[in-house]
Amino acid sequence: MASPEVVSIICQAIAVGKCFGNAAMLLAAGDKGCRHALPHAIIKSVPPRLNRTFDSATNVQIKCNEMDCIEVGPG
Repeated sequence: MASPEVVSIICQAIAVGKCFGNAAMLLAAGDKGCRHALPHAIIKSVPPRLNRTFDSATNVQIKCNEMDCIEVGPG
């Protein structure tokens, strides 16, 4: 039985235009020395959106408080 071979892959990442959110994370995942960006590229890490529903701020706060009170049992 042949032993498995270890293959080393070099990941190069290049920012060309706009890299927001997940695209910025993929750019950061490139190997050291292989991450590049063009001079006018825009790279931003965008925080996740908390709530995408169209609701009043009061109702959103109530839902957040309800989620904080939920207890998860064993198992």
